Amino acid sequence: MLLRVLDAAGRPPPVLDIETRWAPSGRRAERTVRTAEGLCVVHWVGDEDEVELRIRGVDAEARLSVQRARRDGGRVREVRLTPAPAPAELSPRLSASSFL
Repeated sequence: MLLRVLDAAGRPPPVLDIETRWAPSGRRAERTVRTAEGLCVVHWVGDEDEVELRIRGVDAEARLSVQRARRDGGRVREVRLTPAPAPAELSPRLSASSFL
């Protein structure tokens, strides 16, 4: 799944923390990704039907749910982060990106 992410100010964030929860298995994963002008890839896991994503930037986040059987097929998902209080812990790479 290809995501195009913009932060709350409309800029592409260089680094994101992405948390996933897959259904029906309940499998979870967290990772930090470096984007290419806001573009990043989340690889679909096996035969899962759905994924819930939490995407965090330095001071903003978004949550979305994506189903395998969806009308938009393989199209790019546009994601706009909204302001959120900074989490207690950011990944080291995300914390460092605030100084870019």
